[in-house]
Amino acid sequence: MWPVLAERGDLDGAERMCQHNLEISKRYGLRTAQPAETMLVLHEAMRGRIDSAAAQAERLQGSVFAGGAALYLEIFRGDPERALAAIAPSAAVFDHAPDGRAAPAHGLHALLAAVIHDDPGPARLVSEAGIGAWYNRAFVSLAEAVVAGAPGERVAADAAAADAFRDFGPFPSMSAVATALAAQRAIRDGWGSPAAWLGAAREHFEFLGNKAMSRRCDALLRAGGFPVPRRGRGDAEVPARLRRLGITSREMDVLLLVFLASLAVLYPVSEIHAQLILLSIGFFQVFERKFIDWAGSRGDIYSTLIKIGLASLLIWHTGGIQSSYYLMYYLPVVTAAIYSGPWGTLGWTTLCSAAYCSFLIPALHEYRLTASGAEELGIRVLFFFLAAILVNRFVMENREQAERYRLLAEQL
Repeated sequence: MWPVLAERGDLDGAERMCQHNLEISKRYGLRTAQPAETMLVLHEAMRGRIDSAAAQAERLQGSVFAGGAALYLEIFRGDPERALAAIAPSAAVFDHAPDGRAAPAHGLHALLAAVIHDDPGPARLVSEAGIGAWYNRAFVSLAEAVVAGAPGERVAADAAAADAFRDFGPFPSMSAVATALAAQRAIRDGWGSPAAWLGAAREHFEFLGNKAMSRRCDALLRAGGFPVPRRGRGDAEVPARLRRLGITSREMDVLLLVFLASLAVLYPVSEIHAQLILLSIGFFQVFERKFIDWAGSRGDIYSTLIKIGLASLLIWHTGGIQSSYYLMYYLPVVTAAIYSGPWGTLGWTTLCSAAYCSFLIPALHEYRLTASGAEELGIRVLFFFLAAILVNRFVMENREQAERYRLLAEQL
């Protein structure tokens, strides 16, 4: 259940699913209570919440799943040796428990034994007992790669590693954990593509919010002599392709400010009010995410209203209804489309359109609205709605897909 949501990026949904399953299992005395608690340890540790994971693991002491919980905890504490020592006493029982074979601990035990002791035994036992889950087959294949690579059998190691990461395809979190454990051996013995694996793992740990594991990937890259991507301190979203080129979030924020500064320079520099408003728009856009987090549940509403107000002020100071800066209304339109449903998006877009059209009132005191002028105004407003509908449709499709995964997880 957990992998269905977590590996699709719905981390909050995965956490709710773990908590829900745990609550139901305890209420009705089901045997799935302890497996649910163990997966919650993995979820918390994977996201870097070590204290919470440790508290959850403590409650499993004395159970057959205590070794699996301790294994997850110690891996993300950065101590693979203690992780292997924690699972070893209960490995035989854990591996043959019906609810244990599908757990990631099943395959992680095999990988740790190979990485630390060059021991293929646990991987062989996992294969014989039944892998239980697709990602466990990947862990076993990577363990085989580690064992093959130690005596210099690079062809066999490369083939096994290729099988492993092909099976890891739908499971980026499992792939990232496996990479953090096995990359050092791949670097030392000269097999596989550790630089590419570590780059992907580093990026995924950033997404999970686990800074410690991300820094561990940096350290492994540095130890292997590979370039380490720079870290930004900004809030801007950086597309994956740009991240691979070394572009950071701070640089994306700077790029936005440079763009807005260029707009200020293009307008007569004597209009200080317009330049100050453009500067305000730029800084608010850069720190919008922090503002929404600070403002709480209504943060997106306040953000949209502030952007409508700033765009209206800018147009007021740059020619009213004839201002070329009417395009700034796309900022609140897109913000509303991202955070609202279809009707909310239409409502916010109508408000933006009304704010823009309100500048027609003072203009009619001096000018006459011609047919061509009305047509131009109508086209501009309709494009607001077109942009809003397209963005909201994309966002809603993503939400519906996440909901389908959640329902699937409940059925499972």
